[in-house]
Amino acid sequence: MITFLLPQVLIPLSSIKLGRFVTSIDNPHQDFHDPSYYSTLHPLISVRSSYGGRGHESRTSSFTSALTSLLSAGFSRRSGSNITIETSLVQTYMLPNSTQWFEEAISLEETRRWVEKCIDQGDDLYFVVGFHTIMDAQIIHEAANRNERTRQVGLPVGLALNAAGIIAPLGGLADPQLGASSGSSQGVVQQFEAPGEQVCGFQYRKVCHRWLSSKNIDNASLAKTSHWSVGDRWRDEEEGIEDILQVEIVNLDRPEGEWDEQLVDDEVLLIRLS
Repeated sequence: MITFLLPQVLIPLSSIKLGRFVTSIDNPHQDFHDPSYYSTLHPLISVRSSYGGRGHESRTSSFTSALTSLLSAGFSRRSGSNITIETSLVQTYMLPNSTQWFEEAISLEETRRWVEKCIDQGDDLYFVVGFHTIMDAQIIHEAANRNERTRQVGLPVGLALNAAGIIAPLGGLADPQLGASSGSSQGVVQQFEAPGEQVCGFQYRKVCHRWLSSKNIDNASLAKTSHWSVGDRWRDEEEGIEDILQVEIVNLDRPEGEWDEQLVDDEVLLIRLS
């Protein structure tokens, strides 16, 4: 499974849901649809600490280290500053039986209308099947030059994070802890804490679609939840106009573009380079 780490944002856990439809793997908190499921989602949750050890404990420590290392590199690259993200705990939320949940979601009229609209707009569609959170994250920012250090000292937490190029849930951030040392090669280091769980990476399945003609499909196939008639679409039975929409989810391969990558415990961690 591929995990896509967010290159410049931490999202509060309360703002994200499993089983969500999104149009962007980089911005799952924007332009999304949360289906009104008939049943209650019960995620599978695994916990990985940053503390070393042997066997399983060592593997979870390695995963946490790899995840925070990629996040730190991505945030630093985007901001032009030296940013380190630390956490003692990573939690993973997984959607079991994701195909079943997708089929339930796509049977809902409101979900179908939303999917139709996105397809008409030419949007890509993805289904959230998992995400990683970091607990009580420490965000350590060291200014890249002396002038920047001078500007940063004493700024409120929101302004300081904006100047560092970080988008984060500012409402929950504690006041920055500032540490300064003299000399041109050493400067102000600001440390922020994001209390609680912040979502930092997502796992998706891709929503694929194709158009069929009702003239060439039997009633048994039409009864499946993954097919439905798009009623407001212009039809011409004689010409076999495609008026039936079929959707399914497939495993998401590595997208095009430049990515920083780490492979840990058979899981691929990706963060966009640009």
